[in-house]
Formats: sequence, C-alpha cells, structure tokens
Amino acid sequence: MDEMVKHCIFIECFILKNHTAARWTLIAYIACFPVGFLIYYFTRDINLSGVPHILFWTPLLIYIFATEFNNSQFKLKSFYSVWIILLSLTILVSLVFDVREVYLYIAR
Repeated sequence: MDEMVKHCIFIECFILKNHTAARWTLIAYIACFPVGFLIYYFTRDINLSGVPHILFWTPLLIYIFATEFNNSQFKLKSFYSVWIILLSLTILVSLVFDVREVYLYIAR
C-alpha cells in the first residue's frame, strides 16, 4: 500500500502549484516519517507504525472530503480529480489497517 502512496506523492509534485490539498498531502507525508521513526525507536514495535498515519492522514482525509469533494467545480474528468480520488481511497484503506494494528497492540 505504501507504494501507491509513494506514486501519488511523486505525481503530486506536478500539481503542488495549483492545489492546496496537494500541498497538505505532502506536508502530512513528510511529517509521518520522523514521528514514525521516534515511535519505532522507543517501542521497537512495528505494529505502532500506524500511529503517525492515524495522526496525520485522518485530518488530511477529512480536509479532502470537506474541501475537494464538496467543491462545485470538482469534475471527474481532470487528472487532478482522478489523483485525489485515488489518494483518498488509498488513505482510507491504509487507515483501516492502521487502526486495526493499533487496536491489536493496545488489546494485548
């Protein structure tokens, strides 16, 4: 799943100029790495790697749904709209797995 996100981030570099959601996506993506590294460094448990995803991707997904999908100018025919839909689906699926992993860690 992370490969899909990496491809979306690569494509995002071409659309950063015109779309605020693309900039917020890049910020969330970059912010996940140091937080994830610190969590793993202190706990040594890979199951907690979902915590930074939950912290940063959940607000981003809410932002995308609130701004992009509710925009009257949003059209499914543009490259950007296909990208934002694929990104949102990828984040949503990733969050389902991340929440599950964190829940299983807490339930131990």
